[in-house]
Amino acid sequence: MSNHVQENPPSAERSGPGATGLGRRSPTAPALTLVEVDASLVVEGVMSPAGLVAQDVTAVGQMRETCPNCQGVPLQLVLRLNHVIYPHLFCRHCTRCFDAFFADGRPALKFAGMTLD
Repeated sequence: MSNHVQENPPSAERSGPGATGLGRRSPTAPALTLVEVDASLVVEGVMSPAGLVAQDVTAVGQMRETCPNCQGVPLQLVLRLNHVIYPHLFCRHCTRCFDAFFADGRPALKFAGMTLD
């Protein structure tokens, strides 16, 4: 993706309904299947010899999932905002991007069929 991905500092422990320690997802939540995607498909940017250079791309939090290529490195969630075309998970160490799916094939990062009635 880019060396220009900004990270928001970790937030304090969350509280309220559904809170479980540092994250909101239950430790018994189903595992996600990660699929590596080309950064140019999920972020608007300019390709350089060092990789994709993008502006205004901010990682908003650490996920439970870790990078399949970098042992133990938690992936960062990147939401669809500014130059981000599609929400995805990002590894700050190897700069790879991933999409995530539930075991039944449903996308984990997209609200399919959501309406604002």
